[in-house]
Parts: sequence; structure tokens; C-alpha cells
Amino acid sequence: MNEALVRWDLRVNWQKSKVMRVARKREECQVRIGDEQLEQVDTMNYLGVMISGDGSMQREVEARVGCASRVIGGLNQAILGRRELSKQTN
Repeated sequence: MNEALVRWDLRVNWQKSKVMRVARKREECQVRIGDEQLEQVDTMNYLGVMISGDGSMQREVEARVGCASRVIGGLNQAILGRRELSKQTN
């Protein structure tokens, strides 16, 4: 890996780097780079998508539903809660 980093003139902050093993069963995965052991995580956010180590999309769906609920709540408060607007139909 060091050869590729040198060839492409890349720098990696190993203290910020994490590792995630994607499998049906959670198992420990120890990855060491030099003296640094990378932290293993169960989920990570990659390009705006929540990826889970067990391959499930449950947390991604929950995150998107939560975002949509906040938007709808904001719209409800900003638009439907205004006294100037009538809720009556003709």
C-alpha cells in the first residue's frame, strides 16, 4: 500500500481512518497500518448513504425518513401554521 501512496503522492490520516467488515455475522477485524490499529465500525456514511456492516438498509431508511419528517415539520410550521392562510375549501 505504501508504494501506491508514494506513487500517487497521497497522504492518509490513519488516526481518522476506520475499517468496516461487511458480512452477515459481525466478527472482529483487526487492521494495522504500521503501528496504528484502525477502529472497526458497524456503520459508516459514504457519499451521503448510510452503509451497514451487515448489509442491511434499515439505518439508511430510518435516516431518510427522519430527514423527510424534519422537512415536513418545517413546512407544516411555516405554511400551515400561518394565521393568514385559510384551511377552508369552497
